[in-house]
Amino acid sequence: MKLSIEIRKNDQRPSILHCTREDGSVTFAKLHPNLEIHDITHYVVEQHLNFSNAFYGLLSQGHDIFRF
Repeated sequence: MKLSIEIRKNDQRPSILHCTREDGSVTFAKLHPNLEIHDITHYVVEQHLNFSNAFYGLLSQGHDIFRF
């Protein structure tokens, strides 16, 4: 399943990780300061190593970010 990943950066408020699944459902969470690089790294590693059951794979399967 495809997953659209957005990191919505704010200057005055925490950034938000916003993920939209292929079926249109969404999950999102506020990020701790400077955690954007950590989440991007997750994406790169999971794609490179073809992990389908890691963080973003589980989100695309319907799990909610708050479960983590």
